[in-house]
Amino acid sequence: MLEISIIIPAYNEQRRLPSTLEAVHAYLTARRTSFEILVVDDGSTDATAAEAEAFRRGHPEMRLLRNPGNRGKGYSVRHGMLE
Repeated sequence: MLEISIIIPAYNEQRRLPSTLEAVHAYLTARRTSFEILVVDDGSTDATAAEAEAFRRGHPEMRLLRNPGNRGKGYSVRHGMLE
């Protein structure tokens, strides 16, 4: 059973997302807790989704969700919470 879910809403974050994911993953791994990381792509026009997918390949506890277009941070957080 999961102990914690981290939701990261992301819009055009291709440059910052990889380092953020590495830092969050390292922090949670060091705590030895069961976790998942949900990146919610909010209709990005850059390679945000591709960066998330690349990270996901080596980290099965990460999932990528996609919004149908740019809906905003609140929508993205809610989308992640409902998952």
